[in-house]
Amino acid sequence: DCWVDSTILQRLEDQRIENEHLEEAAARVAELANELPIEDATEEDVLNVLNQDDVLMIDYPEEGEPSDKGKAPLVEE
Repeated sequence: DCWVDSTILQRLEDQRIENEHLEEAAARVAELANELPIEDATEEDVLNVLNQDDVLMIDYPEEGEPSDKGKAPLVEE
């Protein structure tokens, strides 16, 4: 029971940290958007921003799966 509780608490903490990172990123994007002169943005640029299909996927390990904590980041070549 304690193991399950600690796992849930850890996942909640991970989610809280990720939410903070997303809020910071959104604030940076908003700041950059405010710096962009409107006349420099093409109609295509505006549509690209409005129609973004990118979704941030956070992959949390399932119960019993090994954790990636402490491992070096994956470097794509």
